Amino acid sequence: MIRLIALCLGSLLSFSLCSQLVNDYYIKGVYNGFYSDTRIDISNLETDSNEIFKTTFLKDSTFLIQLEKESFDEQQGYILSNLRIVSSTGNQLSQLILLSKDTLHLEIDSTERVRIVNSTSPLQKQFNFYVVESVDSMTKYQGLLNEFAQDSLKLLDVQNSITQFVIRMVDSLKSDFYISQGKEKIYYYFVLGFLNELIDLKEFDFIEKVCASSDGVLPKIHQKRICNATKMKKLNIGDDVPELARSDINFDQKVVFIDFWASWCGPCIKELPYLKAIHQKIKKQKVEFVSISVDKSEKSWKKRVHNEELNEWLQLIDQDKNFQYEFGVRAVPSNYLIDNGKIIAKNISMLELQQYFKENSLINQ
Repeated sequence: MIRLIALCLGSLLSFSLCSQLVNDYYIKGVYNGFYSDTRIDISNLETDSNEIFKTTFLKDSTFLIQLEKESFDEQQGYILSNLRIVSSTGNQLSQLILLSKDTLHLEIDSTERVRIVNSTSPLQKQFNFYVVESVDSMTKYQGLLNEFAQDSLKLLDVQNSITQFVIRMVDSLKSDFYISQGKEKIYYYFVLGFLNELIDLKEFDFIEKVCASSDGVLPKIHQKRICNATKMKKLNIGDDVPELARSDINFDQKVVFIDFWASWCGPCIKELPYLKAIHQKIKKQKVEFVSISVDKSEKSWKKRVHNEELNEWLQLIDQDKNFQYEFGVRAVPSNYLIDNGKIIAKNISMLELQQYFKENSLINQ
């Protein structure tokens, strides 16, 4: 099992070493995996670039990473960073960490679970609560979803438990944010971590308040994510299609399949042959396909459309993200099946799509 333990031992020798580094951020650790050609990257998440600023190649199972204080803006007294271990086999283990002048005690294993131990810092404990414990809980729930996949009643119980857990976490986050009066930068990052859940719960008033107070607090790239989320809608089955889409697509008396994709999205590209095969069979007068790319580069989008021969149906690019906001698309691939202007299915497989067309006599014989 890959295991990283970052700690400062209580011996006199270790205490002396820690004292020498009191003005720097540092991680001392033992790596129990196969350390040859393994490296550790650390990036500062409090910059717009998120660039890696420290890389250490392991020479043996023990290491010491010293991060000079000059590398950071120390006004908050801590630095939010990302620690990534890249093994010789190419496997990666990535985790959010909070660096401060206090000794950082971490336990990380191959299950991507992280334990912050022996910390007396209230902020570090909050970090552990929102980042580590929430991930552990969701991992447990995911295991239960898999276990009870064939038991509808138990599956419903687990789904309800997940909903209640998310509500508790979001309520706690909102309370802590308001108590801090928006002055603790770390809570903005917690909001980023729960952004999808906040959108799902339609906490748009709270997101707007966080956005309004984030100017000058967060790097622009993170501030933009929070502020853009205020525009995000959450469409459910049975909802009417957004008005924006009607300017480009005719939904009247038709079944419309909308596929959100990108030229760089591997799973999207793998679906294309199946999508093309289905399109060839459908009754074109009753069914319309629309692909909406989330690419930032129009050149990349056009090249992929040309190479994959996708011009058989309507191709759009959503560079200003208006369609993504209106449909609530947060990842690709995503799709919507719409009948006469109402959403009847979301994120269905190609097999399910073909089956729907067959059952509703929309496939040419």
